[in-house]
Amino acid sequence: MATELILVRHAKTALNVQGMFQGHLDEPLGELGLAQARDAAPGLAALAADALYCSDLQRARQTAEAVAAASGLPLHTDDRLREIHCGTWQGRTVEEVAVEFPELIELRRSGADFRRSPTGETAAELADRVTAALADIIRANKNQRVLVVAHGLAIRVGVARLLGMPDEFAMTIGTLKNCHYAVVSHSKRRVRLVSHNLPA
Repeated sequence: MATELILVRHAKTALNVQGMFQGHLDEPLGELGLAQARDAAPGLAALAADALYCSDLQRARQTAEAVAAASGLPLHTDDRLREIHCGTWQGRTVEEVAVEFPELIELRRSGADFRRSPTGETAAELADRVTAALADIIRANKNQRVLVVAHGLAIRVGVARLLGMPDEFAMTIGTLKNCHYAVVSHSKRRVRLVSHNLPA
């Protein structure tokens, strides 16, 4: 038997469209994102999860609320599932930040880890808290199917850690499209990435 995690990226926000560092900015879904969440909800509900968790940021919570309405599952929030904290870069584009931090472009291209502004997190720090949250979710839902609505990088680093891969491996995993999901099977014998970037 295995615990199956269905890891879903939240619906699209205006800051996603604009290519900004979003981090912990608590932007709600706009009309496009709300429609996307409503459209995705029946397909995600059809996966017949036994439990539903999400990040407490509005974009993830509103996406998960659409799934809760379609599935009848109670919703559990966990702030450890938040996206990487980008500190003073939040609400700014990559191009804007690169003016004062020219190394940014090469660091992003190389996949190396770096701190997202002097007051932000590294991907390794993000992985620590996301993995702790997923471990608690697995313990609380042994041998069940659990749907977790979170964020692009948070899911990538969580998957890499669950698979026992180096943190750098997360940067080789494609970012989930909005309202797409990955499936990870977790058992005592092994952890497998069963599927990735599936549409709801």
